[in-house]
This record gives sequence, C-alpha cells and structure tokens, in this order.
Amino acid sequence: MSRENLERFLQVVLETPALQEQIVSAPDQDSVVRLAVQLGEENGYSFTTEEVVEEIQRYAQQQNIEVRFPLTDIVATPVTY
Repeated sequence: MSRENLERFLQVVLETPALQEQIVSAPDQDSVVRLAVQLGEENGYSFTTEEVVEEIQRYAQQQNIEVRFPLTDIVATPVTY
C-alpha cells in the first residue's frame, strides 16, 4: 500500500508547482528523500524513505540517466505514473 501512496504523491507533486519547488530546492538525495516523506505525510500519503530511494533508482534506470542533485532539471522532464 505505501508504494501506491508514493506513486499517488508523486503525481500530486507533478501537478503542484509549490511542491515541485520545495523538492527541487533540496540540495542532496538525503534531503530530497526526507522532504518527500515529510511532504507526503503532510498531504496524507504514507511511505518510507527506502521506498523513495528505490523510486529514484527505478526512475534513473527506466530513463537511463544519472539522477543528480539538486533536481533542477528533472521537473522539466515529463513523467507519468
């Protein structure tokens, strides 16, 4: 269930510029992960830090890219869940 919550939250992030700005402003992966869990909880979604890390890795493999932090370019890339 929490993976589904993460996927739903990521869709909300893609539709909400204010959430995107907060996540993009995080300077490193640990900060992004902690912030994603915090913002998820604040918006009614429960998932773990491990699930966020796995999703970042899955996305990188799927897109055949290296994810770099801060995530300044990733928001401009269309993503669907």
